[in-house]
Amino acid sequence: MKKKILLWIVLGGLCVLALPAEGYCRGMSICQAASSDDYVTKLSGQFIRGLSNVAFCWVELFHQPFIAAKQNNGVIKGVGRGVRETASRAVCGVGELFTAPLPPAKDGTYLHTAESCPYGVLGLEER
Repeated sequence: MKKKILLWIVLGGLCVLALPAEGYCRGMSICQAASSDDYVTKLSGQFIRGLSNVAFCWVELFHQPFIAAKQNNGVIKGVGRGVRETASRAVCGVGELFTAPLPPAKDGTYLHTAESCPYGVLGLEER
């Protein structure tokens, strides 16, 4: 019985991970899909954005000191900002993972916990 439940959870997770292809085929980036009015597109985009924020939040520890040094603001200030941004990105990512499957409110709007996309941190461009 426990193996069947685990199998269904794994299959459900794989389906959610496969959903971004739907938004991608429409010419949307993950972050654009997360802000979509379509439930399935929003679910997949918000889930993947949350997962990406959690997975890559640690990059801020290196990214922020680099930015601070480049702008002559001091590396120590950048380290502090890196710690803050790492924690912020991780918390927002976890929030998005939990709020992604929520249906829209009565007024038709969705709950979003973050607007931050991890792609700028990783040096990737959105399309």
